Amino acid sequence: MWVDVIQVVARGMADHVRGSVQQQGINFFKGLADALRTQTRLWVAVKEAKGIETMIDLMITHRRVDGVQECGCEFLEAMASDGQGIGMKIVQSHKGFAEIARSMRIHHDTPTVIEAGCRFFCSAFAEHSLAKLRKINVHQVVIDGMKHRPKSQGIQQHGCGALANLASKGDIFQERIMEGRGIEAVIAGLEEHRRSAG
Repeated sequence: MWVDVIQVVARGMADHVRGSVQQQGINFFKGLADALRTQTRLWVAVKEAKGIETMIDLMITHRRVDGVQECGCEFLEAMASDGQGIGMKIVQSHKGFAEIARSMRIHHDTPTVIEAGCRFFCSAFAEHSLAKLRKINVHQVVIDGMKHRPKSQGIQQHGCGALANLASKGDIFQERIMEGRGIEAVIAGLEEHRRSAG
């Protein structure tokens, strides 16, 4: 069932790049992302229906559509947060890391895309992911997002989390964060939001 549903929605989004069909498709995947966080059986069904691969394909074919990029980052983050690393490996093997980083670069003026990307990379630090994260310079994508949107609490919170996780993985990431002026970005974010609870 889920194979058919996901493919029909994706096909509709591909055929109708603008308008209500596109928006309904975005709403469908956002709702699915929310449900995936609490329903293990649904996660398994969506994985088997190639939901991750379908979403990465949608992000590639709709690179300039903010809503697709935002819901894509959210959906992939939900699928990658299965607690066993299975979803993260599928995202990585289908070039999802690079696509999310590309999305954050292209949509640097769209705070919701930057925040969703930072939230994804905040959790993308399994040992098998480190080489890929180095290759796509994820530290710099996160730093640039934080610098570009200092007033966004969500970007600052998830960006700090992503940089902290990266820095904990060794000297090479620590050096890259310092060279990319990540410490300055973290301090600026903390100063901007020093009174907030997050």
